[in-house]
Amino acid sequence: MSELTEFEWHKLNDDMKLEVIKRSSYLTRCRLRKCSKSDKSLVDRVPISEIEIGFAEDEYRHTEDSKPYLMVHDAVNDENWSYNKGDDKDRIADFMRIFNNRNTLVRRVYFDFFSDDSNSCPFFSKLLTELDAHPKCIIQSEHFDWRCHQASEQYLLQVLEKFDSHNLKKISLNGIISEEKVKALSETDQWKNTSKFDIATSPSFGELDNDVKVKSEYIQHAENVHMKVGNMKGDEIWQLIKNYRESDRNVASFFMLDVDQEYFEWKDVLLLFDVPVTNVSVASESSTTHTQRFEMSTRGRVLVVELSNYGVKGCVCREEQIDEDFNRVFNEED
Repeated sequence: MSELTEFEWHKLNDDMKLEVIKRSSYLTRCRLRKCSKSDKSLVDRVPISEIEIGFAEDEYRHTEDSKPYLMVHDAVNDENWSYNKGDDKDRIADFMRIFNNRNTLVRRVYFDFFSDDSNSCPFFSKLLTELDAHPKCIIQSEHFDWRCHQASEQYLLQVLEKFDSHNLKKISLNGIISEEKVKALSETDQWKNTSKFDIATSPSFGELDNDVKVKSEYIQHAENVHMKVGNMKGDEIWQLIKNYRESDRNVASFFMLDVDQEYFEWKDVLLLFDVPVTNVSVASESSTTHTQRFEMSTRGRVLVVELSNYGVKGCVCREEQIDEDFNRVFNEED
């Protein structure tokens, strides 16, 4: 049997071609789709995974008529691909094509429109129009990442609802988002089914009049929470602590609240504790902290909470490996 060379693709049967496509990078698949109708059909039959895809403005060439880039990162093959040629509809079509295969599940989908104008609004309007016109196209992603200026807020809820709530594991929000919008988001299936949150809602330190409140009740179902806020009331922090303490959570479940140190009176939280205030020893870089250990209903697990001028950290630890579990979790987050 003669050996096949790299120039004899046409001699492979469809099953063998599909196996090759499964092991090919995203960029290779895009090129192969352009070779023939049969190759295009085969490529579209193979689901895509291990990529991150999103739309983003050009940070260095932003103008009033600039077009957002469609950007793809192939994590397995360490390839990056982006383009902004053609009109928005062409890039939206390429984005949607990825999700026409219902078995596709990407790592992350992100929207990065940072400028303080409304250029992003026409784009989001076109995106939602196309998604509404193709209801079978459901965005299958483990991570929804929204990094947009307030001008785009009106589209946030509608875009999130286009994601499959069963596969979504993490929601990231970075920007100024109204309190009403946060409440509306918390009522969606996508939000309720998500186990991880990474939220930065404060526009900047010292501007507390504009600080957005993400109430603890909105995130109490989550396993992992990282929030950056301008301020948070002591009773809300205590409610979050109690929720973690009283729930059956996995080891390494955590919350991390980065609070504006100028306004955060962490010692007030101690007054709300329903157990004796006792400082326990856990390795920490901060010299002004209180670390409290809370017993949990699950045998062999404890909740360790650290309060400082910089915020609050809490982690579910194994009772005999507190230092190891606590520091591993927060070293990874930092």
